[in-house]
Amino acid sequence: MVTGFGMLMEAVINVGGVALLSDSLASIMTPKTATAIQGLTAGIMSWFNSAIGVVWPTLVPTVGEIAAKVGVSPNGLISIMALTAAFAGLSPASTGGGLIMAANATDPEFTKEKENKVFVELFGVSALMLALIVIAALFGLYSIL
Repeated sequence: MVTGFGMLMEAVINVGGVALLSDSLASIMTPKTATAIQGLTAGIMSWFNSAIGVVWPTLVPTVGEIAAKVGVSPNGLISIMALTAAFAGLSPASTGGGLIMAANATDPEFTKEKENKVFVELFGVSALMLALIVIAALFGLYSIL
């Protein structure tokens, strides 16, 4: 299913979906907020999708157009997307967090209470990291790239 996303992205690119997404994101960005918005978008998407199989193939093609329209470095946009999507991928609804939950479920002592606790902790860590990375972007950390 994840590898099939490549074929879907090819179709989306051919019908202008990437241009539409790029235009939509660029329309709400300024040079100071571009990296933060790009990172937040990647992070939120990664809470529920695979970073490598879905988020990056969707957002990487938007970088060139967004960088040109907003006037920012594509390096910062790519860097923050990689970071936020990877850390948000710890969400239990995403691939990384889901694998952690599944591995724990094989332990006979992994009770429903422990499962709920791990679920909240994974989502909390992913949300905290996403927030910290986006805040760093708002302070201009990624503009040095």
